[in-house]
Amino acid sequence: MLLVAACSSGEDTGSGFGGLSTPTGASGPTSAPGSDTGDAGGSGGATGTTGASDSSDSSGGGGASTGSGAATSSAATEDSADPVPNPDGLPSGSECSDPGACMTGNCYKIPLPVGGLPPGICSECDADADCVAAGRGTACSVDVETLGAVCGYGNEGSFCESQAACQDDLFCTALIDGADGLLPHTCSECSGDADCGGNLRCLPVIDVAVYSGQKRCTVPGSVGQGGLCPLPDGDPMCVTHKCAVLSLAGLLDVGVCGQCKSDGDCAMGQTCDPPKFQDGFIASKCV
Repeated sequence: MLLVAACSSGEDTGSGFGGLSTPTGASGPTSAPGSDTGDAGGSGGATGTTGASDSSDSSGGGGASTGSGAATSSAATEDSADPVPNPDGLPSGSECSDPGACMTGNCYKIPLPVGGLPPGICSECDADADCVAAGRGTACSVDVETLGAVCGYGNEGSFCESQAACQDDLFCTALIDGADGLLPHTCSECSGDADCGGNLRCLPVIDVAVYSGQKRCTVPGSVGQGGLCPLPDGDPMCVTHKCAVLSLAGLLDVGVCGQCKSDGDCAMGQTCDPPKFQDGFIASKCV
């Protein structure tokens, strides 16, 4: 929820999606869905069978069980349920640009167009299939602590490549409609308004600080300044009743709740400074 960098931003786009930098103390939306990424099953799903394979080999002449410590370790690695693809490679957490350089054979890059990130991080996975194959989960998602990836079970906010990665009551959906190739898909409470019922709207909540987000069923009039709102009819969703248009690098338009949509919304002598994206979504304001 992307290896394609966005183009340079236009005059009203702030730093643009292609110029994101890791926030320093910036507060995201009220939720922190990224805390669900890399949960149960992160590193404890499949364990090696080191001791068992050596002790059960007595009928085979005892070669593996009577060798030196080094030989025993080597045999255990080969017989393990989770062998290391590249023992001479870089350990998990190391920066990488090539999967072949990592012990795990996985060089993960956060699928968000955020500037200043390393080319990749050696990780336990770089695709959902890696987690399934290892018996460690269903989804491969970013670990905010290491910027690498860990396996999880498709909780809210987890990145996903297909519906199979998410828990049964969640949807694997584009974080922002129309942003495929720019933003990842995530396991979310809803995929569209029809999943919410009543007068609730299905809106994206993005927390740049933890490199995550999801869509949630949202009550009208509850989205604060800087929160995302639907276009073209998002005014009722905002506390301010002003859903202003933000053009992200000229690639797509996003609605952001703010103080104003035009100069006419401001007091005499003031102008409307449009929304921007810079370490998070910045609301429009009268200046």
